Amino acid sequence: MNVNEIKQDCDDRINESENGQLSFDLFNRFSWMAQLQMMYWVSGDIDGKTPPQPYESQKNRDWLSPFITPLPTQVINGKVAKPDDYYQFENMYVLGQFNETSNCYDLIINDGVQKNTDIELLSGSKFTSRSETYIEGLQPSFTSPIAKIVGNNFVFNPTDLGSITLEYIRYPQKAILNTKLDPVYNEPVYDPTTSIDFEWGEYARESLVWFICDFFANRTREQALKTFNQATKNP
Repeated sequence: MNVNEIKQDCDDRINESENGQLSFDLFNRFSWMAQLQMMYWVSGDIDGKTPPQPYESQKNRDWLSPFITPLPTQVINGKVAKPDDYYQFENMYVLGQFNETSNCYDLIINDGVQKNTDIELLSGSKFTSRSETYIEGLQPSFTSPIAKIVGNNFVFNPTDLGSITLEYIRYPQKAILNTKLDPVYNEPVYDPTTSIDFEWGEYARESLVWFICDFFANRTREQALKTFNQATKNP
């Protein structure tokens, strides 16, 4: 979505003559906060006492799908570092299926389809329990690998899994509305050549405008704007 169009939509709702001006600087700051709120809202509210339930509907999946990113990588010393833009875990698997009767090459030739081995992401305590168990069916192996998150790393058992793919939900890029001086009126105006648009699709327009205006209303303590914004379509 065009970043300037969102700014114009916000200006229309704010009504500058009554509630003050949403400056370009404030808009850029609030638009990033709005995108973070969008991620929290769509993936599951983290403020509750119970863990969020991500992907509660097809709508949630569709909204987040542009940010699901596959990352082919190597497990080195039993670890893989989180990407810098990592937001939330989606899926993880070893490239190729491990079993006693066939290998990855045979499977590709015979079936024409790449088969992979899912890696189960566990809590720290469950990871330790599975790693130390004497029950053969629960022990980590190449056919049943496990992982946990420690700090900024994924930790694996077995530690020598080799090539894997991590699928994760990344943060959206920051939308930036840059300006240039209008040569006639000598005031800042939208610069389309250096600005960065929102990655969200048209479906998110109303929600982004709602969040930005809500942040502005909270900052200016304009109760009339807060009430008006609440009365419009909101997340």
